[in-house]
Amino acid sequence: MASAPLSLGQVEGPLKIHSRLLDADLWLVPEGYAGPPLDAPVYTAAECQLLVALQPAAGQLQAIHLVKELLAGELVADEMQTAELLARYRQLELDLAAGQGSEAELLGLARRLGQTLDQPKDHR
Repeated sequence: MASAPLSLGQVEGPLKIHSRLLDADLWLVPEGYAGPPLDAPVYTAAECQLLVALQPAAGQLQAIHLVKELLAGELVADEMQTAELLARYRQLELDLAAGQGSEAELLGLARRLGQTLDQPKDHR
């Protein structure tokens, strides 16, 4: 059995995963995967990174998965959510400058923004 990749970007071939949260199987595939059809919804590293950045609630994640399964769609970055994250980040910067707010929240938002903004152009 091959060892698991250390990061999403290291996935070189299809990797089947069973999600306990979704109670379903899914495939993690490298960008541009052109192999044979797979027996469960397919997620790329970019889609997984976007999900991590957006932190959807369990019900939202289940809805996203269902849409991918039924429509064979792909997850794309939502410019409105990115703008909302950026606005919240800027407000936290102002709060911290005024001696209020949380550095931990600011760092968390910075991480989420970085993951969202690092999506390949064709996924926006």
